[in-house]
Amino acid sequence: MTRAAALVAMVGGLAGACTATGVDDQWYSIGYNLGDLAYAADHRDLRVEVHGTPAGVPPGRFATAVAAAMPHGIGIVTHFTPTPDTSANPLYRVVWDYAPNRPYWELCTTGPEAPAAAPIGATKVAVAFCRGPSVLSYVHGAAPGAADPGDPAFEALVRAMTLELFPRHDSVHNRN
Repeated sequence: MTRAAALVAMVGGLAGACTATGVDDQWYSIGYNLGDLAYAADHRDLRVEVHGTPAGVPPGRFATAVAAAMPHGIGIVTHFTPTPDTSANPLYRVVWDYAPNRPYWELCTTGPEAPAAAPIGATKVAVAFCRGPSVLSYVHGAAPGAADPGDPAFEALVRAMTLELFPRHDSVHNRN
């Protein structure tokens, strides 16, 4: 095998791996900017809502596991939590949907609902950074086992999706 053929095979394999597990779609509002992120969450709690839970996992425990798996190295110092203190800006929140069956633009407009049970073996997840009813950024992803907080794939997917949800650039200046 030539070097070029090996490189093509390797890149093709990596591209296939990226779509099989991890982030498979993302969207940023023209209004997304780092100032919003800093205003919403720098040195504050940021509310995390989780819709859909795997069978047998209490919703509160699952929401806490999701928030704990979110990385803190997003360019600001924040504390992701399903139970924010008074430092939280009530206009902003992160909404995770482990039983995504609605368009992304509805993630921020529908309030907390009765938690739906995620389908057995569900691996599809949607997450939005919300300012009131508006979606500032959105990410969709999937990974085998990602609905089980005890599986390393769960933490890896939550981390990857969080980093994509909060890009370190303003959408107005970097539209790719």
